[in-house]
Amino acid sequence: MNNSTPPTRRLVLGSSALLGGTALITGCEGTSSPAPATGIPSPAASAPEPSGAGLPVLPAAELPVGSRRSVKLTDPDSGREPTVLVYRSTEQDVVAYSNECPHQGCAVSGDSPGEEFRCPCHGSRFALADGSVLAGPARTGLTRYAAVIRDGQVLVFLGE
Repeated sequence: MNNSTPPTRRLVLGSSALLGGTALITGCEGTSSPAPATGIPSPAASAPEPSGAGLPVLPAAELPVGSRRSVKLTDPDSGREPTVLVYRSTEQDVVAYSNECPHQGCAVSGDSPGEEFRCPCHGSRFALADGSVLAGPARTGLTRYAAVIRDGQVLVFLGE
């Protein structure tokens, strides 16, 4: 003979609610969910090496030290028309990034106030010097392109 008692209605409903809640929480952890802003910058992307001809973005004289600009380019090889963010930190140093926010693809502004680039859609903030995340919801920094100042021109190397 079996001495076990059948499960009660309360036990069945409670177990179902617990399992359903766990599945719901787990399902919400997909890659598109925003990361909490921790105040800890993400690691900086290393500077890529320039290769190929490079696309002239603008005359270096139009980008004074400490300034930034958003510029739309046309890549003659691929036909792509990306917008890049450029920042000139010193007389000879310039960095360039994709203006596409890694959170959900919104256009990051080159006219952001302060010492950062900002995404107007969800508030992600990125460091001017290396594109790293200063505040989420973005989890990764901006895509960085190689950039140089050569013969009075700012050149960006989109690479592939």
